[in-house]
Amino acid sequence: MYRCAEEVVFDKEKIRDILETAADRFCLKELSLYSTENEEGDDFCFVMLCTNGHMFLHVFPTYGYVEADIFTLESAANPEQVAVFLRQEFAPDQAKVTTLKRGDYGSIKDMKPRRQKLVKPMRRAKNAGAKLKKFMQWKKEE
Repeated sequence: MYRCAEEVVFDKEKIRDILETAADRFCLKELSLYSTENEEGDDFCFVMLCTNGHMFLHVFPTYGYVEADIFTLESAANPEQVAVFLRQEFAPDQAKVTTLKRGDYGSIKDMKPRRQKLVKPMRRAKNAGAKLKKFMQWKKEE
């Protein structure tokens, strides 16, 4: 989220309240909430651990920039709705949302690992090459 409301990004208690409200409203079941600070800059992070997921915010107040990561396995929770809620609360001029479905690699074509079929043949070729080297060295010694 770009160019967020200054009265929000500079207020850590307000951000803490936003995260707790989001967890309650969207079935994320908060376990704990931590905040960290960067000693070299003015940015800070909030990490909320939830049952079967997390919410992570990285806030750069001087730039008005907030980055969020929302992950959940809870079927009742909806990360897209959490993102909409966060956009409403931070009031950015511009926002970008990227959604990634994680989990079953077999059901979504573009989620399959690209090298899945190349790993075994490449490993076999490497092992065969090593065996051939050992064999050739053994032949030289005889």
